[in-house]
Amino acid sequence: SLVGSEMCIRDSFQMRLVAACINARETAKLISANPMSLIQGELLFMLANPQGDVVSASYGLAGHIQCMPYIIRSIADLGFEEDPGIRPGDIFFTNDALYGPPHNADCYTFLPIFHGDELVGWTVGLNHIVDVGGIQPGGLGTISTSVFTDGFIVPPTRVGENFKQYKWWELHWKRRTRTELFNILDDKMRAAGVVVLHNRIKEIIEEFGIEYYRQGLREIIERERRVLV
Repeated sequence: SLVGSEMCIRDSFQMRLVAACINARETAKLISANPMSLIQGELLFMLANPQGDVVSASYGLAGHIQCMPYIIRSIADLGFEEDPGIRPGDIFFTNDALYGPPHNADCYTFLPIFHGDELVGWTVGLNHIVDVGGIQPGGLGTISTSVFTDGFIVPPTRVGENFKQYKWWELHWKRRTRTELFNILDDKMRAAGVVVLHNRIKEIIEEFGIEYYRQGLREIIERERRVLV
């Protein structure tokens, strides 16, 4: 019965993480005006460990979960811990395929989770935007001959702090893409979602304890690895 009780707690822990991701998705998408997000469900919210391995995700664009380890590895290789630094409340963005995303219509917004001074994970929101400002309208540049006609491509960049986006970041969307209203609202949707998810994960850490959280993430990843094998 003790083993059974422990398994129930572990299942509850994992389901709480999943529920937090789904809640972030359903809450955040109300900000968007993008029909691909609202109707087609072209968005996803995820919890990743400090290395970028996704531990839990909402329903949506599930094929994107494999991209986060590459994105987090990229910012580590770029020395982001020293410059510009990774601090509580920092909001990061990228849609540059050189650093992990599939293509520049797939926009990733991500936020670090800290416990004290320790980085314990990332909350991530992504969606497929309507227009990327390339040589042709839309999100897929099928006639683009090089990166110089691909449109709005952003390498990993800090676009906000203290859980709030910078004003200059909104101006880039206005100047470099055609559907500025859709794209700005999508960007705010992703930011709102990762903050909502961040706060929920912090509550879960407080409830279960940081040691249980660390071990729980490791066990979830190992269990899923064994299922795949």
